[in-house]
Amino acid sequence: MTGAHHKQIITGASVVLIATVGVLWLIPSQTVTTATGENDLSPSLVPHISMGMCLLLGLLYTVQSWRDGRRAGAEATPELEDSGDVDEAPRSVVGLILDLAVWIASSTATMLIIPHVGFIVTGTILLAGWLVFAGVRSVWIVAAVSLGLPVLLDRLCWYALTVQLP
Repeated sequence: MTGAHHKQIITGASVVLIATVGVLWLIPSQTVTTATGENDLSPSLVPHISMGMCLLLGLLYTVQSWRDGRRAGAEATPELEDSGDVDEAPRSVVGLILDLAVWIASSTATMLIIPHVGFIVTGTILLAGWLVFAGVRSVWIVAAVSLGLPVLLDRLCWYALTVQLP
């Protein structure tokens, strides 16, 4: 198993641990768990769904990384392990800090802009920027996702939860 697979397993296990704490302790202790009316949803429903998805995806990521690591370890020869061809190149600390700064800045911009121009406009602009920053270079994919996803989420929130997004 390579160093990259160990990092991926640790990352997945960390997500599982944080999501488990969220589902079992944080959400029940910080939100109302019962609905106020007969046809109302519990305020803890959406946080539970979100944390449950993080828990599920973290488990899947951990298992996939473990299986890929075992497969790579079984197929790798000592020459490949020593040459670094099996492991991906490590990212620099400056690159990681830059990534973190961009995500923090875009999240802050989202919180500041959304009350003024609305969810669909903010989501379209920032989602296009996030996709380009993440490395998606196809104009058609960026356009389809950044235009379609905010509209889809807006309609889904309205029809499923009767919540009008700003």
